[in-house]
Amino acid sequence: MFLKKQGLAFYMNVAAAVTGIAGLVTLIIGNNLSEANKMNEFGMMAALGVIGILLVCAATVIPNVMKTNDIVRAVCTYGAIVLYTVVIARHINARILLISGLFSWNSMNTVGWQIFYLMIASCVCLLVGVIFMIVGAFSRVVKENA
Repeated sequence: MFLKKQGLAFYMNVAAAVTGIAGLVTLIIGNNLSEANKMNEFGMMAALGVIGILLVCAATVIPNVMKTNDIVRAVCTYGAIVLYTVVIARHINARILLISGLFSWNSMNTVGWQIFYLMIASCVCLLVGVIFMIVGAFSRVVKENA
């Protein structure tokens, strides 16, 4: 009965939370893969990612608890979009020197390539989560006539 009264935004937010968790896991794996390639801003990026995931979950749960929920849901959704995007930008910024080295003078760095692929996977997961949240922002979490 619970799932029958959920709208499109509920499923989009759940998918955004799952892709956010996948992006955060690949961020953690990429940071811990090599001691020489640790990110200085890793703690902040992980904290922002966790807060973004919690905001997506709040945007999913609050409409089921409260009846007047549009402003709270919108603030949670937009905040999560901003945090996911900040994590993507900071991740690229933290890895830009590694990327430039891989595509120029250090192309045989196999650990660097693994970190690069994990960075791409993390950014793609977070970007897909942002797209899910944008699509879900145009619909309702709970159906009105269910």
